Amino acid sequence: MSIPGEVLDRSALEEATPALRNGEHTFSAYAAWPRDAAATPGILVVHEAYGVNAHIEDVCRRFAAQGFAALAPDLFARIGGPPDPGDVAAVVAKIGELRDADAVSDMRVGVEWLRAQPRSNGRIGAIGFCMGGRLALLLATHRGVLDAAVDCWGGRITRRTATVDEAHPEVVVERVAQLSCPLLGIFGAEDQNPNGDDIEELRAALQQHGKAHRIVIYEDAGHALFADYRPTYKEKAAHAAWGEMLGWFAPLR
Repeated sequence: MSIPGEVLDRSALEEATPALRNGEHTFSAYAAWPRDAAATPGILVVHEAYGVNAHIEDVCRRFAAQGFAALAPDLFARIGGPPDPGDVAAVVAKIGELRDADAVSDMRVGVEWLRAQPRSNGRIGAIGFCMGGRLALLLATHRGVLDAAVDCWGGRITRRTATVDEAHPEVVVERVAQLSCPLLGIFGAEDQNPNGDDIEELRAALQQHGKAHRIVIYEDAGHALFADYRPTYKEKAAHAAWGEMLGWFAPLR
């Protein structure tokens, strides 16, 4: 199996697990960056429903090997840590428990950490997968936080699929008018959440409000097409998506 951007030699990278503070809340993160690079752009990597696992850490290293400083904050630290990946009910419950306001607040702390690093060039992007895709899109609708964003198959973005409640008081696609940076959306045609109607609603909102964007849909691929540790992995689409991601973040340099 071929993995896009795979890092076989980590000697050129620096890695760390910084403790981030948001008021009284302290949470962990995984960070990787190129050892010798200067004027480095940052990428916030927003984890899927399984938390900051080995795959998310590896994605950070892949970006670091391409000249970015990458940080993946643990957004589940507020609610007892990540769920058991083998327990579907626990995974769904954990997603529902995470409050949007808390996630955005902690992601902003992660962005501030990246921007404050001595070798940062001040430009920060965010990429999120599944649950993290929705959260990356949500973060991008907050003014002045990001310079670029990538939503990888973020579900629950329209009224057809979103649960509107105290923890999730807004439908993300309805915030597109406030999008404050260019957005790349990467999706699989066989996905059910987001499905084709959700993707087209997002596209229409982006067009309506004149937002810089690119929507890419891969045929013969569904949800989590980039997750090489899951049976959903689609090698051809994953390599193509990796190229799209790097191209989207290239202006951050």
